[in-house]
Amino acid sequence: MADLDDEWYTPPKYVEAVRAVLGGIDLDPASHVLANDVVRAARYYTIDDDGLAQQWVGRVFMYPPHERYTIPKFCTKFTQEFEAGRITEAIVLVNNSTGATWAQPLLRLSSAICFPRGRIIFRHPENKKSNPVQGQMFLYFGPAAGVIRFAERFAEFGMVWRGSWV
Repeated sequence: MADLDDEWYTPPKYVEAVRAVLGGIDLDPASHVLANDVVRAARYYTIDDDGLAQQWVGRVFMYPPHERYTIPKFCTKFTQEFEAGRITEAIVLVNNSTGATWAQPLLRLSSAICFPRGRIIFRHPENKKSNPVQGQMFLYFGPAAGVIRFAERFAEFGMVWRGSWV
């Protein structure tokens, strides 16, 4: 069972924006039963389910664990599932570590990115105070119509980039 000390959840206003863009969330591959009260994914994997060992399908919202050795594994898995075509549309929330090895494939595949103003104050199941030391980014993966929805909805949170990388 997951230790609640390491559990940090995305605030509702961001999850609502994710649902609005995607039209629903089929899968949250790195979640907790308490987090899913807000995310409301049709399916979610907890630490006990080992989301890395499962297949990811459909519309995905991923806020991976940020442990040094875990985040690269989740980002690699996401990239593999997206490139295989099993993920049809997705939004990923990660630290804005744009130079990190795990971030480069996400950036390359993304269709749009939002860099929120300020730092996101994450929720804790025991109401501990979140104090992130760096900013975050939301990456959108999907069709052109989704890019427009993402840009319109996420512009309220910060700067949105849409385009292609060289």
